[in-house]
Amino acid sequence: MLSEFRRRKLTRFFAVVDTDGDGVFTAADTELVAERLAQLRGLDPASPEHASFRAGFMYYWEDVRRACDSDIDGRVTRSEWIAYHEAMLAEPARFEATAQNSAGLMFALVDADEYGVISPEEYGAWMRAWGMTDDESSAEVLRRINPGGGGLTREAVLERTREFFYSEDPDAPGNWAMGPL
Repeated sequence: MLSEFRRRKLTRFFAVVDTDGDGVFTAADTELVAERLAQLRGLDPASPEHASFRAGFMYYWEDVRRACDSDIDGRVTRSEWIAYHEAMLAEPARFEATAQNSAGLMFALVDADEYGVISPEEYGAWMRAWGMTDDESSAEVLRRINPGGGGLTREAVLERTREFFYSEDPDAPGNWAMGPL
């Protein structure tokens, strides 16, 4: 059973992925974010890099759709989203596998220089593309999620992910992973 705080975090997460705010998460939401980030990275829409980048995002959508879309209508509602996450979080091994896959995908899409560290600038762009933050809140969120400064390693991303999904401490750095609650 999810606590009210954890349910609130999942509701915030859903609001992030539902980028157009229509109450359902669809492929169109994912395409919108992919285009925002591709523009931030300066990818030419006609380039193979752009196509590959977009394909990575669409992989994410398909993965989520398969996992969450219980009525198989091509849309994920907030209730489907929360039910899926509640079941996944009840199985630590399943959560860990999902978190590892998500971190790998995030690094493939965000770590543009492929140094194995997501810079504060890259993470800030990621958050703004998803609509998690605006220019005003971005600095505070980055300070909280990455208190040591520098960049985020894959292990740091995994630790923040674990905190977001499991921590009951509102001040835990990972609870800022989707921007201000």
